[in-house]
Amino acid sequence: MTLQWQKTGKTTLLVVGTNEQVRAMNQRTILERRVLGLSDGDPSRLATLSDGLKIGAGDRIVSRANDHQVRGPDGHRIENGMAFTVTRIDTDAIACRDADGRQWTIPRDWAKTNCEAGYATTIHKSQGMTVDRCAAMFPSDARVPCNLQYVAATRGREENHLLYACKDEKTRQTEAMLSGSDTDPEAIARQRMLSTLLTRPDTRTATETRIDEHEERYSLTRLLREHDYAAGLIAGPHLEAKLRQCHNPGIVSMITRSPNWEWLRALWSRAWMTDPKRAMAIVSRDISPKDEHGNRQDPAAVMAGRLSSGLLDRLNGAVRDDWTAGIIPPIKASRNTAALDLVRQNELLITQRADALARQAATGEQPWSRTVMETARKHGDHNLLRDVAVYRDMWHIDDPDQPIGQRPPGRSGRQEQHWCNLDARITGQGSGVVNPGKTRKANRNRPENPTPRVETPNPAAMEERNPQWKTRQEPSSNNSPDGPTQ
Repeated sequence: MTLQWQKTGKTTLLVVGTNEQVRAMNQRTILERRVLGLSDGDPSRLATLSDGLKIGAGDRIVSRANDHQVRGPDGHRIENGMAFTVTRIDTDAIACRDADGRQWTIPRDWAKTNCEAGYATTIHKSQGMTVDRCAAMFPSDARVPCNLQYVAATRGREENHLLYACKDEKTRQTEAMLSGSDTDPEAIARQRMLSTLLTRPDTRTATETRIDEHEERYSLTRLLREHDYAAGLIAGPHLEAKLRQCHNPGIVSMITRSPNWEWLRALWSRAWMTDPKRAMAIVSRDISPKDEHGNRQDPAAVMAGRLSSGLLDRLNGAVRDDWTAGIIPPIKASRNTAALDLVRQNELLITQRADALARQAATGEQPWSRTVMETARKHGDHNLLRDVAVYRDMWHIDDPDQPIGQRPPGRSGRQEQHWCNLDARITGQGSGVVNPGKTRKANRNRPENPTPRVETPNPAAMEERNPQWKTRQEPSSNNSPDGPTQ
């Protein structure tokens, strides 16, 4: 059935029960496709994947790892679960395209360790994958929970087929005589499906469900994402006006039409509130639709990467008393719009969440909170407990003994700077920044503070230095009523 779909140009997925079944179905599909001429079978042009299967041009593969070093033409890193269609296999690389038609070049050595054939998968690994048509197969003795069947039944955009195996005819007849059960395969399959879909395996009480739902709704992870989106609505017209000052209309159009525009404008809202001069210098740098190798790239993604690495990963990882909950520079705008109302409500929720986390930590039920409270009293750092509790919630730290856990890897960006800032305040050692060498060189004439503290700038000086959204807006064909005004 899936091969017939593939002949018409549809992307397909087989969902099966075990890894052994996945490999068997992938291997069978690859061989059948070669026979039908749907993929290349020349042994000199095949590449080996982590499952041991050999694929050629025309075959479908899927990534099983995240890696910031393997990126597409628009700057997107490769992520676990991304599917590709192989277009060419070279000596040291696999050329392929993703579901959106973007061209990727994946090193063969990396694919041999981190990629699998992409025709079949288990239910758990199928989460996040989307194809045109999907078929999920359930063995006769399988009891798949409702939530997993739902995952399997929603992978296909156009069609989803649930296939239920049943026991052989002799066994069905015997069971019918003993228990009066059905013998018709279709009736058995329908009963199995209904029985599973109408039975919830969740045994939580209503109170436990309410608590879990409340925690998810008001988690910092979700609140921060909502803040980025709402702030981006305000920042969008302002950013577009600034881009028109330093880039030609073609580049500006590519940026604002990019699927990464929403991401970029959210970053801009934080960057401008943090350091408008540096933010403007970063977005003013020349940018090209093609990289140094001639591959197409997304200017919006490139610009977002520059803002993150050149400003936000370092400065928004620091904690400051004048920011919302110490972690977000508050958004300021000269007009009271619906978007600004959303931001204000969101900032209030973030503050309330941070205060609740601090109160919970103050009970001292875990060793880490007692350590932080003792340090805070010793150094007079009144917000240290709140800031550590916020860090743990933001980055999902559950170590009961270590306040902020192990130092994050260097590629984590904002989290690593966040960790360094708090580590310096807890231990009283270090500069509180990721790269103290560059900081000391830039500030060699300034006396060092042996006990790093939270920076609390003078509000009047900050307003004079950082006018924020009240800067003059250049004329733009897409000015928004929510945009900044003089």
